[in-house]
Amino acid sequence: MRINYDFTDIEAFLEVSETGSFQRAAHHLNMSQPTLTRRIRKLEQAIGTELFERTTRSVRITLAGRAFLDRARTILDEARAAQLALQDSSDAGHAQRNAVITLATIPSATHNILPHAIRSYREAGHDTRFRILESLAGETLDLVRDGDVDFGIGFGGLDDPVLQFQSLQSDRFVLALHRDHPLCARDQVDWQDLAGHELIVPWKGTGNRMLIDNALAETGQSLGWYLEIRNSSTSLNMVRFGLGVAVLPQSTLPTEQNAPVDFRELVSPSITRRIGIITRRTSRPGRAVQAFLANLLGEVDPPD
Repeated sequence: MRINYDFTDIEAFLEVSETGSFQRAAHHLNMSQPTLTRRIRKLEQAIGTELFERTTRSVRITLAGRAFLDRARTILDEARAAQLALQDSSDAGHAQRNAVITLATIPSATHNILPHAIRSYREAGHDTRFRILESLAGETLDLVRDGDVDFGIGFGGLDDPVLQFQSLQSDRFVLALHRDHPLCARDQVDWQDLAGHELIVPWKGTGNRMLIDNALAETGQSLGWYLEIRNSSTSLNMVRFGLGVAVLPQSTLPTEQNAPVDFRELVSPSITRRIGIITRRTSRPGRAVQAFLANLLGEVDPPD
């Protein structure tokens, strides 16, 4: 399959998508508007779909254009990094320091895994930039499988023939509750003890909810809930306001000592998920990605 567009076409597409105007994009790129229009049409013909909906008053990016947007940014960033590396071939680490690492991650990993790893990576002298896509567990697997990111951080995919999973740490599910809640008087809470309490659970169909439902089904229990919420931070906010108790991975809980949220271990059954690095089995990561993954593994405690 021949590629019938070049980096200038991609640059034109990104500029129009960011400015929402052919006129402003042409001005920023120092080219005439007809030239810019030809660039966009050339790219659309090469891809086989319209990237923008044009009217006399506005320009709107299409759904296909949105799907192409992140890939276009990655293509251009990698091309610029390669050009910088060639301009200074005497410095073997130049490409690594000017690279862009694109990764997909479940939101909980941004709380306690990525911040420490990125900070120590930068303290080691790396200037690599990061593009982080927060996504649900299934979406993370899809992004890695489709090659849209360099790697992912999540759980699942252990039996996928395309993906490889390298464990980082275990993460148990706990009960998050306000410090004034009656269940705080207990050292641990049985799932059956949640009857009668306003329970907040992950959204149906999410990876966390599937783990919970499967574990309870094996014990013959069902989950009665008060609120279904997709985002863990929103669930925690509900707990802060005393609107219920939430079943959440422990990694999502606040670490500040003055937080009004506490947690208790959930038992019968105890449920644990394994968080790890997800890569394509056939991928060959660049030096920047390899260096960051090594740093990431060093920042996280060994699996139990």
